[in-house]
Amino acid sequence: MDPGPVETGSGCVFFQDGAAKVTCMAWSYNNAKFAVCTVDRVVLLYDEHGERRDKFSTKPADAKYGRKSYMVKGMAFSPDSTKIAIGQTDNIIYYIIPSAVTCLLWPAENIIVFGLAEGKVRLANTKTNKSSTIYGTDSFVVSLTSNVSGKGILSGHADGTIVRYFFDDEGSGESQGKLVTHPCPPYALTWASSSVVAAGCDKKIIAYGKEGHIIQTFDYSRDPLEKEFTTAVTSPGGQSVVIGSYDRLRVLNWSPRRSAWEEAKPKEIAHLYTITALAWKRDGSRLCAGTLCGGVEQFDCCLRRSIYKNKFEMTYVGPSQVIVKNLSTGTRVVLKSHYGYEIDEVKILGKERYLVAHTSDTLLLGDLNSNKLSEVAWQGSGGNEKFFFDNENVCMIFNAGELTLVEYGSNEILGSVRTEFMNPHLIRLRWLHWSDVKNLTSLTDIAILFSFPFPVDLVGGYNIGTISHDSKIDWLELNETGHKLLFRDKKMRLQLYDIESSTKTTILNYCSYVQWVPGSDVVVAQNRNSLCIWYNNDAPERVTMFPLKGDIVNLERSNGKTEVIVAEGVNTVSYMLDEGLIEFGTAIDDGDYSRAAAFLETLEMSTETEAMWKTLSRLALEAKQLHIAERCFSALGHVSKARFLHETNEIADQVAKEYGGDGTDYYQVRARLAMLEKNYKLAEMIFLEQVREGLLLAEKFTLGGGAHSLAMGFARGGGGGFVESSGSGDYHPIVCANAGDLFETIRNPQKALECYRKGCAFLKAVELARVAFPAEVLKLEEAWGDHLVQQKQLDAAINHYIEARCSVKAIEAALGARQWKKAIYILDSQEERVAVKYYPRIAQHYAALQEYQIAEELYIKGDRPKDAIDMYTQAGLWEQAHKLATKCMRQEDVSVLYITQAQEMEKQGKYKEAERLYITVEEPDLAITMYKKCKMYDEMIRLVAKYHKDLLSDTHLHLGKELATEGRWQEAEYHYLEAKDWKVTVNMYRVNDMWEEAYRVAKAHGGANSYKHVAYLWAKSLGGEAAVKLLNKFGLLEMAIDHAADNGVFDFAFELARLSLKQKTPEIHLKYAMFLEDEGKFEEAEAEFIKAGKPKEAVLMFVHNQNWDAAQRVAEAHDPDSVADVLVGQARFAFEQKEFQKAEAFLLRAQRPELAVKYYKEAGMWSDALRTCKEYVPSRLEVLQEEYDKETAKKGTRGVEGMLEQARQWEQAGEYARAVDCYLKVQDPSNSLLVEKCWLKAAELAIKFLGQPRSVEVTRLVGPQLVAVKKYSAAAELYLNLDLIREAIDAFIEGEEWNKAKRVAKELDPRSEEYVDQRYKEYLKHQGKVDSLVGVDVMAALDMYAEREQWEKCLETAAKQVPLQPWALCSQLCPAAQQLVLEPTRGETILDLVLSGAQDLVQEVNIAGPLGNSDHNIIKFKIPVAGKTPQQPNTVAFNFRKWNYTKMRALVKQKLKGSVPKIKSLQAAWKLFKDAILEPQLNCTPQIKQHSKRTKKVPPWLNNKVKEAVSYKKASIKKWKLIPNEENRKEHKHWQMKCKNTIRKAKKEFEEQLAKDSKSNSKKKNVSTSEAGSLLNNQWGHWMIERLKEHSRMTRPLQKN
Repeated sequence: MDPGPVETGSGCVFFQDGAAKVTCMAWSYNNAKFAVCTVDRVVLLYDEHGERRDKFSTKPADAKYGRKSYMVKGMAFSPDSTKIAIGQTDNIIYYIIPSAVTCLLWPAENIIVFGLAEGKVRLANTKTNKSSTIYGTDSFVVSLTSNVSGKGILSGHADGTIVRYFFDDEGSGESQGKLVTHPCPPYALTWASSSVVAAGCDKKIIAYGKEGHIIQTFDYSRDPLEKEFTTAVTSPGGQSVVIGSYDRLRVLNWSPRRSAWEEAKPKEIAHLYTITALAWKRDGSRLCAGTLCGGVEQFDCCLRRSIYKNKFEMTYVGPSQVIVKNLSTGTRVVLKSHYGYEIDEVKILGKERYLVAHTSDTLLLGDLNSNKLSEVAWQGSGGNEKFFFDNENVCMIFNAGELTLVEYGSNEILGSVRTEFMNPHLIRLRWLHWSDVKNLTSLTDIAILFSFPFPVDLVGGYNIGTISHDSKIDWLELNETGHKLLFRDKKMRLQLYDIESSTKTTILNYCSYVQWVPGSDVVVAQNRNSLCIWYNNDAPERVTMFPLKGDIVNLERSNGKTEVIVAEGVNTVSYMLDEGLIEFGTAIDDGDYSRAAAFLETLEMSTETEAMWKTLSRLALEAKQLHIAERCFSALGHVSKARFLHETNEIADQVAKEYGGDGTDYYQVRARLAMLEKNYKLAEMIFLEQVREGLLLAEKFTLGGGAHSLAMGFARGGGGGFVESSGSGDYHPIVCANAGDLFETIRNPQKALECYRKGCAFLKAVELARVAFPAEVLKLEEAWGDHLVQQKQLDAAINHYIEARCSVKAIEAALGARQWKKAIYILDSQEERVAVKYYPRIAQHYAALQEYQIAEELYIKGDRPKDAIDMYTQAGLWEQAHKLATKCMRQEDVSVLYITQAQEMEKQGKYKEAERLYITVEEPDLAITMYKKCKMYDEMIRLVAKYHKDLLSDTHLHLGKELATEGRWQEAEYHYLEAKDWKVTVNMYRVNDMWEEAYRVAKAHGGANSYKHVAYLWAKSLGGEAAVKLLNKFGLLEMAIDHAADNGVFDFAFELARLSLKQKTPEIHLKYAMFLEDEGKFEEAEAEFIKAGKPKEAVLMFVHNQNWDAAQRVAEAHDPDSVADVLVGQARFAFEQKEFQKAEAFLLRAQRPELAVKYYKEAGMWSDALRTCKEYVPSRLEVLQEEYDKETAKKGTRGVEGMLEQARQWEQAGEYARAVDCYLKVQDPSNSLLVEKCWLKAAELAIKFLGQPRSVEVTRLVGPQLVAVKKYSAAAELYLNLDLIREAIDAFIEGEEWNKAKRVAKELDPRSEEYVDQRYKEYLKHQGKVDSLVGVDVMAALDMYAEREQWEKCLETAAKQVPLQPWALCSQLCPAAQQLVLEPTRGETILDLVLSGAQDLVQEVNIAGPLGNSDHNIIKFKIPVAGKTPQQPNTVAFNFRKWNYTKMRALVKQKLKGSVPKIKSLQAAWKLFKDAILEPQLNCTPQIKQHSKRTKKVPPWLNNKVKEAVSYKKASIKKWKLIPNEENRKEHKHWQMKCKNTIRKAKKEFEEQLAKDSKSNSKKKNVSTSEAGSLLNNQWGHWMIERLKEHSRMTRPLQKN
C-alpha cells in the first residue's frame, strides 16, 4: 500500500497542531463518495479522487444545549448511496432515541443498525421513521460490524462480549446470540469471510471461528513500540483485515490453502499518532485512515496491475476482486468472486465488451456496457470452452458436448442442452419483456430457447412444445415476439410454426434464402427466381411475390427504408419493401394501434389490407381503444357496429370530460361493449347496479311499457316507498340521488331538491336550485360545507362557505384544514374585530415552522406583540426580539422587561437564556453577577473575557483566592494558572502542606529549575530520612545538597550528606570554608579547609592576606609541600619592598634559587643574578651569560664583523653547534640582508650536522625571524625540511599566502585544515573584509559590522544568515551584553529583552503579571546609582595647536636617559613609555575649557546649491505626507535623488580644492623635521621591537595549543 494524502479543501486536510481526531469515516456503496467527520462535528464530502465537493455541519438534538453538546460516533451511507446516516451522542439519528449513539451501520436498504451507550443494539427503519430493539445487553456498545453480504452483524461491548445477529443466515446454520467473550473491550472488531477478528487495549489480535473458538492469536504485548489497537476494517471481499494502532497499520491476509491468517509487513508512518477511524472503499481499491490530529491518509490497495491491449487496466485489489477500467472512457467494473475464490486471469472478449474470468470452482462473466456481472459454478475444463456473444443478454458456452446459457447479472445457469454438434445457426434465443398494460412497471422477463426439435421456456424450465419433422434442420429463427418460428430443412423447404397454436405450415417448397425483417414479423424469402414477402404471418397463404434475376445477398433496414439486396451478375440491385405494411406489424407488436391505423389509412383496400383491419379491430376492442375500433369497422363496412361504437364513444367522452380518465370504465360504456359482444347477461348485471338504468333496460328488453308506468307510479305517489326502501327511515345516499334524478325527470323539482338534499347530492341540488330556486343556493352551499366538515373534508368545505358568505365558518374550516395561507387570505378581507382573534393561532403555526418573520407579522396584526417577542426569545433570536421590542416599546420598558424575564429564567435555572437577555439589553455585568452568585465560574470568566478583558487576570486571581479559601484547590489552581501566576499556585499548595501538587505545578508551568526548588523546599520541610527519600525519588539529592551549600544552608546540607552522600561532606566543608573566608572568619575557615582536606587553600588564604606566620603554621602542620610556596610568597613580597637580601634568603630556604636569579634579572641586577646563578644554579650559568651577552650586544659592545668571523672559525673547526650560536647572535638593523643570510646559514648547519632536537630548536628560532622580515617562503621551507607542518602553515599565513597554507594542510596534515580556515577568518576580520567574511564566518562578520556601527548591514546580514532568537542576535551584535530575562514573558515565550554589558548594572530582575489588556508580563529591575546626580560641568581639553614640540622632545629624552637598559619586561617598558609621554604632555601642552553646549559645526562643503536641494526635498516629503498619492511619491523620490547627487558633487569639489590648496600651503616650509621621525631611529624603538618579538615568540605556542 502506497500512502497518499487526501486533499481537504484548496489544500490538504492537513494535520493540526493538537488533538483534533477524525471520529468516523465512510465510503458510499457506488465508490463515488467519501465522507469524513472531524471532532468539530462537520462532515466533509469528497469524490473518489479525494477532491472535496461539499461539507455540512451536524446539529444537536436540541439547540438549547449548544453545538458542542455532542459527538458524532458513527456514520454510514445508504445502499443506494443517496443518503447518509449520522449517529450522535445526544441520543439522535433521525429521531430521539433513549441513549447516546456509540456506533452505526447501514447494511441494507431502509435499515440502520446502531449501538447505544446503555448496551442495546437497535434497528431504525428509515421508511417508517421508527426504531426497535434487536437485542440488549448490560454493557456499553463499543463497536459494530457486518459480514461481507450485510446480512449479519456483530457488536462488541465494554465487558468483552461479542454478540452475533443475522437478518438472513443465508443457509449457513450459524447460531445467533453471544459468540465469545474477548479478554478486553473489542474496539477493533471485524467480520471477515472466514472468521471474526478482534483486538483492543491488550495489544493482542485474536481470530475466532464461526462458533467462537480461537483460531489464531497475534500477541504484541511484549513489543515496547506497540500501543493499543483502536479500530479495524475488513476488505470488501473479506480476505484482508487492517488493524490501526499508534503510528502503525497491521495487515492480515487470509490464506485459503492454509486456512489461516498470514501477517503482512506492517505499515509504519512516523508522527501519524493514534489512528481513530478506518474506511475501505467498496471496490477495494483504497483504504483511508483518520488520525488523532484530524488528518486523513489514503492508501492505494493493489496486489498487481496489468494493461490489456493498451485499452483496459486490470487492478487486482485482492485475490478474489479485480477492477477493470476502460482507459479511453474511464468507466470501471468491479469483478468479484462472491465465494472468495482467487481469480486466475481476466479476459475481454466479444468485440472487447464482455469479461470472462476463471476461479478454481466458478466462472465469472460480465457485460462492460451494462455493468451486469455473473458468477456460476463451473468445474475446471482446462480453458477449452467456446464462448458465443451473439445475444447481448445471454452468453452461450459450449463445452464437452453441452451448451450452457448464462444470463448477465444472474448467478444461476439459465439453462443447458446436451448436443454433440454445435452450430450457432441451430440455436436461437429470444429475450422477451411481457407487461401488463395497466401496470407498466411490472415486467416479467421470459427467455425462450430453441434447440430443435423442441422449444424450452428457460424461466419455467419446461418444454413449450415438440415439433416432429421428417428431415434434418439446417437453419431456424424466432420472430421478435417469440410466437413464430421459421425453420428450413435439408430439402430446402421453409416451415412456419405457431407456438401458441402448435401448428406447422409449409410456406415454401424450395427456399434458398430466408430472414425475418429486423424489428418486425415480416418474412422475406427467395424461391428460385421469385422474391416472396409475408407482411402478415397470421395469413401465410397471402404472400407478395416479385420476379428476380439473381440471388438475395442481404437484407438492410435503416432510415425508414427496408431493402432487399440482390446480386444480378456483376451488378447489385435493391428492392424496396412496403414500409407501411412492415410498420403495421411492428406497431401491432408494440401495442401502438394508432400508428397501425395510420399506416392502414394510406393503403388501398385489398385482401391483405382487409385482414389487417380485422386484426386491428379485434386488438383495439381488447385494448378498449374504441375510437380505433370504430374506424376499423367503418373501413370494413360494418355500419351498425360503427354507429353503435360511435354512440358509445360519445358517452365515454362525456364521462371523461366530467370525471376525468378515458371513460371506458363507466358502466354504460362497459354495458354497451358487452352488448356489442352479445353478452346481455353481463350488460344486465352492469345496469342493475344503477337503478335507473336497470329500469330502462327492463323497459327496453323485458318489461316493455309496464316498467315506465311503474316508475311513474312511484314518483306520483310521493316516492316514499322507493326512497325509504332501505328501511327505518334511513335514506341511502345513492338511492336518494337516483330518486332525485327520477323526480327531476318527471319535472318535480321540489321533490327532486328534497331528495338531492337528503342524499347529500349537493352538486345536483345546487345546479337545480340555480334554475328553480335561486334563493336556496346560499343555504345549500352552507349545508354542503357543513356536510363536508362532518365528513372531515375541511379543505373542500372552505370554498362552499365562501360561496355561502359564511366567513367565520370558512376561516374555521381553513384553520381546521391547516390551509394557513387561505385562512390569511380570508382574514385579510374581514373586519379587524373579526380577524384579530384568529391571527395569533396562525402565527403559532408559522412559529412552529420557524418562519418567524411571517409569525411576527401575524402577531402584530393580532395585536399580540408580546407573544412575538416571547417567540423570538424562546427561539434564541435575541436580536430580532430586541429589535421588535424597541419598535413596539420604550427603551426603559424593554430593559425592565428583559431584566425581569432574565431574572425569571435565572430562578428557573435557564442561565443561558438569562445571559442572552442580559446581553441583549447591554447588561453583561448582571450576567457576570448571576454566574458568580451561582458559582458558575467558567461562564463568568467567559463573559469577563469578552466584555472586560482588562479585568480578566484580576478576576482569575480573585476567583483563585476565593476557591482556595473554600478549599477547592484544583479549581483555584486553574484560575491562578490562567492568570499566569504559577508561583501563587505553588505557594498555595506549599502553605497548605500539599507538596505533591506544588511540585506538579512547578514542574508543568515553572522554569527549568522551579520544580527542583520546590522539591528542595519540600525536603527541607520534612528533614531527616524523609527528605533523603523524597530527593532520591526525584533524583535531586545531589542537586539539593549543592543548592543548600551554595545558599548558605550548611546545616541542612551536612544533614543530607551525613544520611546519604557522605562523600559530599568534604565538598560542603570546602564551600563552608570559602563562605567563612568571605565573611572574614579566617580561623573558622582554616578549620573547615582542613576538614575538607584542602589545607593548601587555607595556606593560600593566609598568603593572600599576608598572614605569613599563620600560613607557615598551617603549611608545616598539614601541608609540608606548601611551605616552599609560603617562602616564595614572602620572597616576592620582600622584592616588592626592595628588601633583596631578605628575599634571597627566603628563596634559598624554599630551595628555589632559580627564582632569585629571575627576580634579579627582571630588576636589571645582572651582577646579583650571575652571582646567585654561579653559586646555586651553575648549570644555567652559560645560558644566563648568553642572555647577558645579548643585552650587551644590543648596546653595541661587540661588532657584527667580529661575530661573523668567529662563526666562520667555529664552522671550519667543525664546532657546528658554536658556529650556529654565533650566526644566530648576529644582529645588524642596517644590513638586514646580512642578518638573513646568517639565519639561513645557522639553520643549514643545524640541519646538516646537528641532531634533530637542536636542528628543530634552531629552525624554530630562525623561522619567526624570517617571518618577521617577510621572508615567508624561506621560513616555510625550513619548517617543511624538519616536518614542522604547523609552523610552515603559520609562515604562509603570516605572508597571507593562503592557498599555499591550505595546500600544505590538505596534503601533509589534514587536521590543520580547520586551523587554517580559522586563521583565514581572523585575517578577513582584521583586514575588515566583511563581505568576504560573511561567507566564511557569519558571526564574526556581524561583530565587524557592529564595531563599524553599520547596523543596517549587520541586521540585514543577520536576518539572512543567522535565524536566532532576538537576544541571541543582540549577543552577537554586542558580545558584552547579557540577556537578564530568563523566564517567559508572553505565554511560554521570552519576547522581552533586558540587556546589560556591565556586571551588577541591572539588579533584581522580576517578572510580574500583565498590565491592563496587554499579553506581555511586566518586567521590574533596579539600576543602582551612587552619589548625587552629576551636574553638567565644563570639561578641560588640551590645546594641541599650541603644543611646544621642542620642549616635549627634550623632556622625553631626559626621562628615558639611563632607564632603558634597566627595563626587563614588556609591562615595565609600556609603563615607562606612558610615563615618558604623559608627564611631558602636561607640562608642554596648554589646556582650554570646553563647554558642553557647542554650536553645531557647519560642514565646509555645504554650499547654496546643497541648501536649495535640501529645502526642495523637505518640501516634497511634507507634500507627500499631506497628500499620499503616487504623483507626490514620485516627486519626493526625484528630489531625494537630486539632493543626494548634489551633496556628493559638493563633497568631491571640496576635496579637490583642499588637495590643490595643500600644495601651495606656505606654512609647510617653516616646519622643522630634523627632530621628528619614527621611533625606529633611536635606541628606545629598537628595544621596544625586540621585546615585542620576544613576546610574540612566547605567546605563539599558547595560541597553537
